[in-house]
Amino acid sequence: MRESTIFPFQITDKMGEAIGTLKIWFDAETRVAKRELTIVHPKLEAALASRRLPLEPRRLPTADSIDTLREVTLREVEDILRRKFGGAESGSRVEVAPVTVGEGAASQPRALPSAPRERPVPAKAVRAKAAHVQQVDEGYVQSWGWDKRSIPDNDSPTGGMKTIEHYYVDVELTNGENPGGIKRVWGADLERAIAAAAPRHGDQIRISHLGRQAMAGADGEKRRNYKNVYEIELMGAKR
Repeated sequence: MRESTIFPFQITDKMGEAIGTLKIWFDAETRVAKRELTIVHPKLEAALASRRLPLEPRRLPTADSIDTLREVTLREVEDILRRKFGGAESGSRVEVAPVTVGEGAASQPRALPSAPRERPVPAKAVRAKAAHVQQVDEGYVQSWGWDKRSIPDNDSPTGGMKTIEHYYVDVELTNGENPGGIKRVWGADLERAIAAAAPRHGDQIRISHLGRQAMAGADGEKRRNYKNVYEIELMGAKR
């Protein structure tokens, strides 16, 4: 399968309310971009009856950049939301201010297969399977997204390290042994947990590590691979 590059952006409205994550899959060979918005705003999700808003693919002219496509896509999202809610009565209307790239937006692209990944498992489902809370970090969220990380290469006969793309959350700690310090928490499940909590930059949060969960293979059997399961709770508004 040919790989494309994904550019994820956290987007908000002018009031700072989180709308969702905009993902742009860009194929450099064909210069075709596939786009999708994952909605985290509860009222928008309820009104659209879906958490995912796919957008029509666009071909990016040679002279244009991803930043240009991002701005065009933001205006498209804004137009779709205004057409959807602009004529609603005040009693049920969802106010939609102009959308912008949020402070927690990822600044670096990451590579993955062109097809979007499966919808994340709901938090209640993973909490039911998690054994117990193993670690709690509290503090002010600084940033989140994807970054490169070095981990042991367990598949290598000689050992050593390998570099992967992994999801992270940076938090300025208010608990533990290093209050005021910045801690980076790693975990693929943090992407789901962040989307569910929908914090803004500077909000006070609690990150609970709920243990490990076995990952099922394509045939449904349990594999030796595990993933760490997290829950993120909002504790206070932006300071």
